[in-house]
Amino acid sequence: MVDIIVVTFNAAQKLRRCLASISRYRHPGCSLTVIDNHSTDGTKQFLHSQRDLRVIRTDRNRGFSFAANLGMRVTTSPLIALLDDDVEVTAGWLDKLLEHFKGRNKVGLVSPKIVYPNGTLFSAGFFPRQMIQVGHGERDYGQHDCIREVEAVPGPCWVFRRQLVEQIGGFDEKFRRCQYEDIDFCLRVRKRGFHILNDGRVSIVHHRLFRVGKEIAHNRSLFWKKWKSHLRNPIRQASPLNRRVDRALDAILSSDRSAARHVEKIKVLDPAILGPYFYARAMQCADRPEEARRYYRQCLDWYDRSFLRSRKEHWNRIKRGIA
Repeated sequence: MVDIIVVTFNAAQKLRRCLASISRYRHPGCSLTVIDNHSTDGTKQFLHSQRDLRVIRTDRNRGFSFAANLGMRVTTSPLIALLDDDVEVTAGWLDKLLEHFKGRNKVGLVSPKIVYPNGTLFSAGFFPRQMIQVGHGERDYGQHDCIREVEAVPGPCWVFRRQLVEQIGGFDEKFRRCQYEDIDFCLRVRKRGFHILNDGRVSIVHHRLFRVGKEIAHNRSLFWKKWKSHLRNPIRQASPLNRRVDRALDAILSSDRSAARHVEKIKVLDPAILGPYFYARAMQCADRPEEARRYYRQCLDWYDRSFLRSRKEHWNRIKRGIA
């Protein structure tokens, strides 16, 4: 019913934890395939000792995109769960994510809320046009424990239809090693008319084996070249919430007083969308200092001060890059 695919490279200890958690919360009827991207740290020996899984080893490290596509070619189930080797799944993770595909043909891809071991959030969704990773750096108090449609989700844990791969192809292997291929895949999913959901009621732990490498500049350049037009003119399939988020962020970043009106609407659609930072900036734009100060006091517990400043600076750099 579901093929679980794990791509790994030189992460024997984290892979051990990942596979142990999958085994602990194994869903009946699932098969497990591990694609070893030619590891040299003992991963090969560890996998040789494991049972109830299929191991495929590449002849050299060909990057995440190639390995993930290989895993999808050698499996056959209608649903695929794709995991990074540095995640630790939790009780009921797969059952809850699979619920979204029952009788909902336009749901293409679902991701859980992703948290670090120290209890802070890695991601509860992603909006590429503003380069906003929802919840990143916040303490996880349950403020994102909701289901929301997003434009993209980072790749530590996905569940998606094989039908997507048949229609849009797999990961673009022009992206080297890692980074940006996951957001590229998500944008192609939405362009085909499918929806992407983040289910914040489900959480997995991300132990952050962060691989960037020298290829990051190539991947970044390739991504902006492919999606420059979309980032100016987002796909019209976006939900009312996504469109309101676009308008509010644009207004906040330009210090437009209309931000407050958009944020009030967002609070009705999804009160947990971006936390108190969103509200504080909007109140500041609207010359409502008392409310802004109240929300900023909440921010101090959830965000590092530099994060608040860096988002605007990063967005300005991107605007200059695609102008």
